[in-house]
Amino acid sequence: MKRKKRRPAPKKKKPGGIKKFFLTVLIVLIILAGSLFGVAWFYGGSLLKDQVIRLIRADSRGLYKAEIRTLYFDLLSGKIRVTGFKLIPDTANFRKENPNDTMPPFIVSASVNKFVVNGFDVLKAVRDKNVEITLIRIESPVVHLIACHSAEKKKKPGPKRDPLSIPLPATLNSIRIDRFQIVNGRLTITDRTKKPVTEILVPSFWADVNNIQIDSIRRKKARILNSDDIALGIRGIRIRTKNGMYTITMGEIGLSTGLSKITVTQLRIRPEFSEFDFSRRLGYQADRVDLTIKKITLSGTNIREMLLHRKIIADQASVENMKLCDYRDKRVPLKIGYSPPMPQEMLRKFSPYLRIDTVRLKNGHATYSEQVNDEPGKLFFDRMDISMTNLTNDLVLANKRKEMQITGTARFMGKGLVRAHFTIPLQGKGTYFRFTGSLSEMDMCEFNPMLSKLMSARIRKGEIHEINVRELVAGDETSTGMLEFRYSGLKVGMLKKKQTSWENFKTKILNFAANDLVIPDENPDKKGNLTTGIIYFHRDPSKGFFNYVWKSIQSGIISTIGINSKEQKKMKKEMKRKN
Repeated sequence: MKRKKRRPAPKKKKPGGIKKFFLTVLIVLIILAGSLFGVAWFYGGSLLKDQVIRLIRADSRGLYKAEIRTLYFDLLSGKIRVTGFKLIPDTANFRKENPNDTMPPFIVSASVNKFVVNGFDVLKAVRDKNVEITLIRIESPVVHLIACHSAEKKKKPGPKRDPLSIPLPATLNSIRIDRFQIVNGRLTITDRTKKPVTEILVPSFWADVNNIQIDSIRRKKARILNSDDIALGIRGIRIRTKNGMYTITMGEIGLSTGLSKITVTQLRIRPEFSEFDFSRRLGYQADRVDLTIKKITLSGTNIREMLLHRKIIADQASVENMKLCDYRDKRVPLKIGYSPPMPQEMLRKFSPYLRIDTVRLKNGHATYSEQVNDEPGKLFFDRMDISMTNLTNDLVLANKRKEMQITGTARFMGKGLVRAHFTIPLQGKGTYFRFTGSLSEMDMCEFNPMLSKLMSARIRKGEIHEINVRELVAGDETSTGMLEFRYSGLKVGMLKKKQTSWENFKTKILNFAANDLVIPDENPDKKGNLTTGIIYFHRDPSKGFFNYVWKSIQSGIISTIGINSKEQKKMKKEMKRKN
């Protein structure tokens, strides 16, 4: 028998074959993903750059176009880096394409060497059309902000667009940016709303914007640039006044939309010419003002109204550590026909709308000097604490018989306590106001730095116990009122200068007359009789508000020591008749 041949047993498949298959597939997928990532790495930035340029052009309706040198992004980390970015306004094209629409209140042009975006979820933006970004940081931008007139807008049906909000692009459902920063920027502001066109250079500015959210839920909420808070600061502003007499500088102007607050630090208004040259350069007599303020704060500010309509509306203004030096050279002739405005007139002439409920001056210092001879006479007030209410040029509020109230305290020549209260009606065209005030006990010799430089007289001794202005009523032309001047031990002498024998004799006669014939050395007298001074002064229209107040008070002081005009004598007789 033939032996049957055994068939060889079938070979068993190695268990590693399936693994090798899946491994091969995985490698192919990795290579494919790597290829796609490589394409995105090398070409995605270019694609995204083109998309950004098109998006800016489309969503601004042709008002802006953009240029980008390079755009790099990392899909894994969501980081984008842009260099050579420019935002260029095309206003001619905007007006051509939108003749019935309105230009925004501001036009912006900008160039940025570099800015960075962190935490940009690209896949979510593509898949869900929701843009979420952790941080946008712009470094060292150069920005030109132009304030322009808006074109007349024809009314269209439908909801009005808020010019201070960012519109949601039609291709997206929402945009959220946690933080937007600008550091070390440079800004130029051009105001074309007035003639001549003015330009302000801001050497340095910064901005920090928090929680920008653009979606259908928040679309109707009045949030400036769709954010919870915009903190903005500009530094190094320097402005020369139109007449070239002053330079205005500021340390920093800060703004916070979330806190509704504006701050200004280190404000300085500095004259460009010396005390001697100032009025001579102008060609007429004028106050030369040198002003420094450490800090100004506007709280409860309506920033939206300020940006859209240039209205200054705030609950409170705080002025800290003001130092004012006011000098007038009376050797220079007055300007013919010039009449300094009174407070109501200044408010009416102030062009922006103004409404501040309360203004508070803390720790102020004011010096006033005037010169008629070789040296100026000076007086000053320090530790000034002043509160003002109803500061406004709103005609509606004025017609409701609103009155501006000013109340304050200060130390005269660093010694006597001054209390003052002004009531200034705002309605009508008049300049009427009321004043009450007092000066506490102090040495009369403190007046000599002013008195001895303006006239050849000096107070040798004397003590003020109190000056009390009961009420001073001042109209457009005259002021009237009553004043109590309580003092004792008053002695006045004429200053000794180089004199001839005859001039020396006249000085002795004047000294005798001042001390023994005219001026009582005390009030009330030894019998307790109090002489009340009568205030009557005819306003000099070539002088300002504070001159009007001081000259009115001075007329009452002079009346107390027995020197009265015809009007004052008549008023005294009328008072005696009534009594």
